[in-house]
Amino acid sequence: VEPWLVTTDHGLARLQQMTHTSTMLNGDQPLRWRVAFPTWSAFRDAAAALTDANEQRIVYHGAAEQHFIETGRGSFRGMDFADLVRLQLDIETLSLDPHAANAAIVLISLSINGESAMVLRADQAGGEAAMINELGRYINLVDPDVIEGHNLFRFDLPYIAARASALNVALRWGRDGSLLRFGREQRFGVMQRSMRYIGATIHGRHIIDTWMQLQRYDLGGDLESYALKPAIAALGLRRADRVDVDRTSIAELWEHERDTLIAYALDDARDVNSLSDLTLPTMFYQCQIVPRGLQAVAHGGTGERINDLMVRAYLRNGQSIPLPDAVRGYPGGYMELRRAGAFAPAVKCDVESLYPSIMLNERIAPLTDVLGLFLPMLARLKRDRLHAKRREQETNGIERQRWRGLQTSYKILINSFYGYLGYGRAWFSDFAAAERVTLRGQDIARGMVQHLEALNAVVVEVDTDGVMFQPPATSRNAEDEAALVAKVDSLLGEGYTLAYEGRFAGVVALKLKSYGMLHYDGHVTLKGSALRSRRDETL
Repeated sequence: VEPWLVTTDHGLARLQQMTHTSTMLNGDQPLRWRVAFPTWSAFRDAAAALTDANEQRIVYHGAAEQHFIETGRGSFRGMDFADLVRLQLDIETLSLDPHAANAAIVLISLSINGESAMVLRADQAGGEAAMINELGRYINLVDPDVIEGHNLFRFDLPYIAARASALNVALRWGRDGSLLRFGREQRFGVMQRSMRYIGATIHGRHIIDTWMQLQRYDLGGDLESYALKPAIAALGLRRADRVDVDRTSIAELWEHERDTLIAYALDDARDVNSLSDLTLPTMFYQCQIVPRGLQAVAHGGTGERINDLMVRAYLRNGQSIPLPDAVRGYPGGYMELRRAGAFAPAVKCDVESLYPSIMLNERIAPLTDVLGLFLPMLARLKRDRLHAKRREQETNGIERQRWRGLQTSYKILINSFYGYLGYGRAWFSDFAAAERVTLRGQDIARGMVQHLEALNAVVVEVDTDGVMFQPPATSRNAEDEAALVAKVDSLLGEGYTLAYEGRFAGVVALKLKSYGMLHYDGHVTLKGSALRSRRDETL
């Protein structure tokens, strides 16, 4: 397939001196020229020319993504997560700076899907260079689909590359014998946090950083740390015989207690697998749905996934594509701390998929979606999620894990449709539509508060689609609380479902979105930056 891009009349005029074939798409929306090129080199030159001229264009730089858009196919279809061959990688070094005078990698710990854990040792391999070469041979022998590690992009891969360069070792890890390559600086965003890192690629393989995936997994902000060992412990994944060492003592352990350091390194590789088992299946099943590879799905934003789905649908219908709506502000969700202090007991409920439900019930879609594909796509994903959720409940073992991964993937995509309306880089963005959704959401949230208070509940906090409240004295157990939530649910109207999310022995509310919850088993969960922050966490 010839590489291609989509651009406007002005963009096409910029390419007149380049060899290409242009096809006009149907309709009168601005991005109406599909332009194909005889070679990838010509395509890259054209894409660069449009970028330099600040012309509007839709460009997919990877051959796989272009193929997925053209054909409707996706990655790993027909496979289960358990079918992936995943290589866990972790390194132990004598310094944190690969350019320091004492810099060296002394151990490389590896496992395959958490099994067959092993270490490569500089002292047994014939030196650091020989050990890094042995790593390359091992990768090509095992031929993994995925190479994963914790903080892989910001530490392990740059460190290995720097040491390999200093030692004149070629990192030919690609399935075609090509080199590990580093690209441009990228941003990884979760909620209000944004982090910079240098992207890397390996031909035919996917690179997954479990440090990033853990943050995507922890959308509720329950974890106090994303560092490997604390996160493993907080998630209940720590093995009883796990070996711990002080990071500052690595050099001393290498000199005097190598067996201890080796055991520690092997546990790191196993912990990476545990995090991947927990956080990656959702991304794996999403990449079967959207026209992107696993690495791109795992580290990219959710808005881009909806962009891809819409672009694929429009191009397969031969239809031109709009430009993004002009960015403007619009109201957010209804959030209010109605009462501060201690309340016991407490209940939390929320409206399932509030914004997607509003969009479907009120028929709110982008004005520029002239083919009317946005809402049917959302409705289809919602139906597929309900089917997957039922199958999860009906099955066991690996099959149940597969359906759990699928239904979670659908849930994430469904909840992304609202954010897409107000995403500045969305081709089908519509800020007026986003505003209609949030205003309707405010009405529903206020209605929940009124219904609860009419039933003698004490509302503590409202946060967009959820309410924390103290049930009335007549509610003596979980069944009474669930019945109260069901009563409010019946008052919300057709198309909305209020879920009984959890009950607590007590809650202490300090300020909006900052509170502590005492569970009935005695443990405490803290929410909000007023109580804790990971901003200055070191890894």
